[in-house]
Amino acid sequence: MPASWNRTLRSFDSGASPDPSMIVYGHRSTPLEVKSWLSDLEMRLDMAPAAPAHDFIVELLVDIGEAESAVADALLPDEDEDSQALSGWRDMAGAIARAHVASLHGEPHEVSRSIGRLRAALDELPCTTLPLSIDARAAEGFACYGLSPDQYSNAARQLLDREHPAAVFCLGLRSVGSILAHVVAAELQRAGVLTTVRSVRPHGHPFDRNLRIANSMKRTILDEGTDLFAIVDEGPGLSGSSFAAAVDALVGLGIPPDRIVLVPSWDSSGERLNSERGRRVWGAHRRYVGTPRHPYARFEDLSAGAWRAKLFGGREQDWPAVNPQHEREKYLQHDPATLVKFAGLGKHGKRKLARAEALASEGFGAEPVKLEAGFLHCRWIKGHAWNAADVSAAALDRVAGYLAFVRGRFCLGTTDEVDELKWMMSTNASEAGVMFRSSEQPAVRSEETERVAVDGRMLPYEWVVDSAARLMKVDGLDHHADDFFPGCRDIAWDIAGFIVECALPAGAAVYLVDSYASRTRDAGVVRRLPFYTAAYLSYRMGYASLSADSVAMPADAEKFQRLYADYRRQLDCERAEGATV
Repeated sequence: MPASWNRTLRSFDSGASPDPSMIVYGHRSTPLEVKSWLSDLEMRLDMAPAAPAHDFIVELLVDIGEAESAVADALLPDEDEDSQALSGWRDMAGAIARAHVASLHGEPHEVSRSIGRLRAALDELPCTTLPLSIDARAAEGFACYGLSPDQYSNAARQLLDREHPAAVFCLGLRSVGSILAHVVAAELQRAGVLTTVRSVRPHGHPFDRNLRIANSMKRTILDEGTDLFAIVDEGPGLSGSSFAAAVDALVGLGIPPDRIVLVPSWDSSGERLNSERGRRVWGAHRRYVGTPRHPYARFEDLSAGAWRAKLFGGREQDWPAVNPQHEREKYLQHDPATLVKFAGLGKHGKRKLARAEALASEGFGAEPVKLEAGFLHCRWIKGHAWNAADVSAAALDRVAGYLAFVRGRFCLGTTDEVDELKWMMSTNASEAGVMFRSSEQPAVRSEETERVAVDGRMLPYEWVVDSAARLMKVDGLDHHADDFFPGCRDIAWDIAGFIVECALPAGAAVYLVDSYASRTRDAGVVRRLPFYTAAYLSYRMGYASLSADSVAMPADAEKFQRLYADYRRQLDCERAEGATV
């Protein structure tokens, strides 16, 4: 990753800070219909050429990795066993990983052989032990954060050069670490190294993970002949506790620490991890980190908040606060002016391309050019960020039209999960000392709502007034599908977000709501809006708290603290006006 994308962490310790225990992440899953998924995989393989393109192999790798992890979680919800029921899924994951490595090395014949092994493993896969539907988690690294399986192949080559192992046990941490462990193993196998691959699920609090390993898994781990253990996952996150849990489990089985290495997605000294276990493990074990290969490094790097100089100029005090850990990798190609931004590998990127095409077709977003290696290329919108001087009836009508389009085009046909929102609101508000009055009759009932793949980013700098004086929406593709709130919500979430973030005066807010309602006949939005305003403020207060506690730059930390205080003040006003939870 480029230097600006390095996820350096910071422990905020300058006096009283916002409470870091608020709810910010969504951790959602989607149903995976096992038989239909397997049938679809068979059809895709039947239609594929003998040596398919690398992007097609990556797409299969992502899908098979998510499915294998979901199946393991379904079969082993409480304790990781070395289950025979998972062997066929491991065979499929291993085969697509070998195809991926062979494709990287330009070996079409080996790609064909590996695809053949994948077909054979699929044909032999027993499905009788599985439920018809299981919960699957998206691999956020592949979907949002620019994680590339290529870099794990690169990391494995580094490991080979420095360790010279004869046999390696690759332990993947689910979710995404499971398929990445297969990629590491495939690169090692190519060099003649004997490998064993298994995956485990870290349990417990995100800052204090642990493993639950059954005796059958312990016996497999301790099988004679392994001279090196490689723990594979994305991360580390804020704490590094998942890696620490795996190291502690292996050491607890009697494996010498010097035989344990880490294969993460990024590296640092570990000194700023907010877990003592994480800091201890990070400092004690050798680490191998690969660099993803893509051709965009020659473009202007706008990642990790660098885009602010383009939009706001050189006055850093005028820049909005950003959390670099949560930003997508992005570059500006100057000729022609094109924004190249990570959109996701496989189906994740395709979904965002489709949404970009839909928004552009209605004149609301930038025209997409292509999707390549997980990066979406869109025409650069030159202009200035929305500000108070841009508030007008025409501009508010434009925003109302956008909201109406999003609701109509991306409605999911189900109702919002109001209880989930109420839980988040109650937790975040109480942590901040804002106590809502309770009511037997909730302010909003689920049956009143419509679940929509909302924009989720209605901040003023996400709206750009272009050279033709048109108000254009940027960064509106995927915030309903990342690992944070809001997820998919009632459109009132986006309406509340725009009113709050753009600090609309009361008259302008009423005009916006009326303009939206006239386009949609959604008269009930007026009743729902106070609840969703309180929910939005509760979430953003939690997000500002998390970011103030973790960003590396003091200026951004201070800005997030001010945002936290402002959201809290507004939330207190909502409570005083009678919002109920």
